[in-house]
Amino acid sequence: MSCIAWLPAALLPGWSPPASAPSEMCAAGELEVAGRLQYVDPDPGLQTVFDLPRARVGLAVGSRWAGANLRLGAVRSAGEGTYVGVDGEAFVAELEVAEAMAAWSEAGLRLSLGAVPDVWVHGADRAWGHSAVWGELGDSLGWMDRSDLGLRVDWSGLGGLVGVAGSFTTGEGANFRERNEGKDLAGTIAIVPLAGTAQPQALVAELYGRDGSRGLGYAADSRVGGRLSGELSRVGYGAEVLAAFGVAGDGAREPVGASVWLRGQPWGPLVGAARADAWSEDLDHDAAASAAVLAAAGVRLPVEGHGDAELLVGVRHTALGRAVTEVPGADTVESGTAFFLQLDVDLAHSWSAP
Repeated sequence: MSCIAWLPAALLPGWSPPASAPSEMCAAGELEVAGRLQYVDPDPGLQTVFDLPRARVGLAVGSRWAGANLRLGAVRSAGEGTYVGVDGEAFVAELEVAEAMAAWSEAGLRLSLGAVPDVWVHGADRAWGHSAVWGELGDSLGWMDRSDLGLRVDWSGLGGLVGVAGSFTTGEGANFRERNEGKDLAGTIAIVPLAGTAQPQALVAELYGRDGSRGLGYAADSRVGGRLSGELSRVGYGAEVLAAFGVAGDGAREPVGASVWLRGQPWGPLVGAARADAWSEDLDHDAAASAAVLAAAGVRLPVEGHGDAELLVGVRHTALGRAVTEVPGADTVESGTAFFLQLDVDLAHSWSAP
């Protein structure tokens, strides 16, 4: 088993387990930093010209049967609408993922316990590929937690034709202590019809479901979703739909949204990405739909095969309908247009020892 099997992206659909796993100790490290210069129109009254959308470090270490994965990110200690933070409003380290893992490589099976990545957001980040520019639909709107305390099982079989990920978690998200006695049961199943061919990732179909609750009052917090995505000749594409039944302890909220995207490196170092999202807070009560579109282009910088580095110029326009609910802890979404320049450097390296 190579070091890549212990990275957070391991056991994605299309991955075929090796016939045997050498007993080697390996480690993989990752460092990603993204800085942004932006201007928002119309003027919100207090321009946030500079931003740090991503500052993250990760380390995964494993041998044949066991491993551990740790990922930390930087967040502002004072949220939107408050000035109460740590040492003013300093950036502080936030635990994103901390999982102890056991694997049976020949069977394509992995078990994780701890603060485990969400099975839906994890796959969406891979498919979209620009989460530091704009988070996945449910993540950016505050409908989803990126990780939670609990158990996760991943399996890839039939030569990479089928991938299954399931989790049993607290339902509170990794940033809140466990208060929900109901717990969350979630899972995804992915079909890779071109598994075994030269282009297995050209088409991936995924279904997602979660039966969950939140808080002491067992507020409804379930989800259903679906995604079609793929990548062919350095061009990625996809579409997803996500419906929520209860959000952040409010069981009456039932928003639904959809997202489509296209990204790629069409020629030389030139890269581009485009995405459109639409969502409604509650279709049953005729809440007006909201929408957002993004377009970005730039260059990919050479990093000698140890990750990715991109310099992007882009624009994102958001038009909100009525009945939009602000969620504490989520990005504040406002109507308007943001013009930005972003430099995203994501470096990774692995080491192995007999």
